[in-house]
Amino acid sequence: VIPFALLCFAGARNNSENAIAWAKWNYGGIHHEFWNGIYKSLLCPIDGTAGRLANDLHPDNHTYFGSTRIFEAVPSILNKAILEGGIVNSAIGSLFSYYIQGETSQNCAGFPTIVKPPRFNITNATIHLEMFNVKHFIACWDNTKEALSSHSAWKQIGEYKRWKLFELTTHNGNYVTIPKFHPIPLKTTDWKKNALKWLYNINAADKPFILMNPNEPPPIETSVQSVNENTFASWLAGITNNSKSSEICFKPINTQAVISEEISDEKIVFKTTALHQPHIIKITWFPNWKVKGAKKVYRVTPCFLLVYPEKEKVELFYGYILSDKIGFFFTIIGCLTLLIIALNKTIRLIKSHSPIYTPAATASKSDINPCSNKYYD
Repeated sequence: VIPFALLCFAGARNNSENAIAWAKWNYGGIHHEFWNGIYKSLLCPIDGTAGRLANDLHPDNHTYFGSTRIFEAVPSILNKAILEGGIVNSAIGSLFSYYIQGETSQNCAGFPTIVKPPRFNITNATIHLEMFNVKHFIACWDNTKEALSSHSAWKQIGEYKRWKLFELTTHNGNYVTIPKFHPIPLKTTDWKKNALKWLYNINAADKPFILMNPNEPPPIETSVQSVNENTFASWLAGITNNSKSSEICFKPINTQAVISEEISDEKIVFKTTALHQPHIIKITWFPNWKVKGAKKVYRVTPCFLLVYPEKEKVELFYGYILSDKIGFFFTIIGCLTLLIIALNKTIRLIKSHSPIYTPAATASKSDINPCSNKYYD
């Protein structure tokens, strides 16, 4: 190990100029262009505002800021959520974020093999960005800026050099909403694949499906019958060709609800006047989400949370599932085992340093013979 470490140090020393150049490029760009420019001009005005922030992936982000993914640091410096959370392994929602990046950017970060890359399309992107509760967008590519400027749903509210900040005016930035139609349960063995197919079809955007395992019972609040993957695929093909399909019929929701919400990292609390109606929370589903004020948290297209409130106040919190509890159990067992081993070694060490060991419970004063080895350890 030591010779290998010395070899690494020698190699790093020979290339130290490259390391210095990279550091100056990255941190210099962040200090001058990002911190003193983008941060003060475009990010500070939206600090603490509702909804998420998104951006196009333009090469100038890399050239001037040191990294094209610099905007992923926004939640660390501002009270503002973003569309994407780093790498694809960070959350299931990243699969769908990659797709939306393709609709808004000239160059994207790449795609997981499961995702079908789209073409640039601000019309479809606007629908998907509202779906993911994106309220603000920073654009650098000329095509993106021109498309957003000419779109009636977007309003420019800031500018710094080549970068422009836009606001989506079609929604208020709330994470908790009631859909236009009652969600239909979809029995599927591959919910990610079918959720992506649903996302690809822009005509399906306002018609949600509850993504359920084959043996999972549907919500008692829904009055529609569950559909299988074949029926779902046939319906998607029908709406793609703008042909009416009688296999799946969505019932509209005419409820006018008043909803207030409080969103934090590990808790979602909202109040609603529409009891027993479907409420979609535009936050990535994960099995650890638990709920009070409703029976269950369901998974709804594309990857969001769905609940049917039974009380006016509903609280979703990030809890523990069976795998977490098993992990905690074995962690405790491991710690106890280490403690027992340590105590056992300590006792043996004490014994080894004692010249005479006398069990008090079995030996009396008259039984001890100093000349005998009987009680020596």
